[in-house]
Amino acid sequence: MDIFWKGEKIGKLKGAVPDMWYLEGKWISDNSVLSMEFEELAKALNWSDVNSDPTCITRVEIVNELKQGERTHAVVYGLTDNKLNVRRVYNQEGKDWVLKNIN
Repeated sequence: MDIFWKGEKIGKLKGAVPDMWYLEGKWISDNSVLSMEFEELAKALNWSDVNSDPTCITRVEIVNELKQGERTHAVVYGLTDNKLNVRRVYNQEGKDWVLKNIN
């Protein structure tokens, strides 16, 4: 799965394991400047902050090459031990809120 942040591809998610709306997998950076900026931000996040204050989080788009390039919006919950944790957003109301309120 390709990961896009701020409109640019920054890396991949390998071996992703879904759990309802959540997804966790091995983060593989493309080592770009933008990717390093994303990593720094994602590593600083913790679950309690993400759940209590949506202004401290960020979002990504996940492009699944196995599903003809299907794009899914997701809220980043953290990057720990090279594992990226996100919560996928599927319904239109949720997508609209994420796009409007989360950078």
